[in-house]
Amino acid sequence: MRKLLIDIHNYLKNLSTIKFIITIVIFTYIIFIPLIPIFYLYEKYIGSMGGANSIISLSLLSKILVITILAPILETLIFQYGVIEILSLIKYFKGKNIKLIIISALIFGVIHNYSLIYIFFGFTIGLLLAYSYILYKNKDFSAFWVVFWIHCIRNFISFLLDFIPLD
Repeated sequence: MRKLLIDIHNYLKNLSTIKFIITIVIFTYIIFIPLIPIFYLYEKYIGSMGGANSIISLSLLSKILVITILAPILETLIFQYGVIEILSLIKYFKGKNIKLIIISALIFGVIHNYSLIYIFFGFTIGLLLAYSYILYKNKDFSAFWVVFWIHCIRNFISFLLDFIPLD
């Protein structure tokens, strides 16, 4: 398993920035495919997974701006940039990227506390966002903007899937 993760990491770090962003966005959806039955059972027997109800009353344009621009900028600033950069200043966390990724993802997941399953969902997405931030921290392209674009594109796709009627 460790070798597989190292191979995936090496593959990802050698992708161009655009290909990396697209790959991670796709991966944020693929990783949940095996969990679809669990999500279905959760919603059937426990209740809605939830989501940001505070934006329901906004206009369509406002929803798009909040979901695809404002939320990704603020969340990237706080949960990836802020958490990782601040913890990196502490001697204990220097060079401990896995711990930084997990802490960042835990905080990201907990802040998305619409339901227990949504916290897990947020944590999982948070792992990928924090990993992306760490990977791009030492590259030419800004780690902040890479994570922002991953988050922005993912939220936009999710917005289209959730808010645009398909009938």
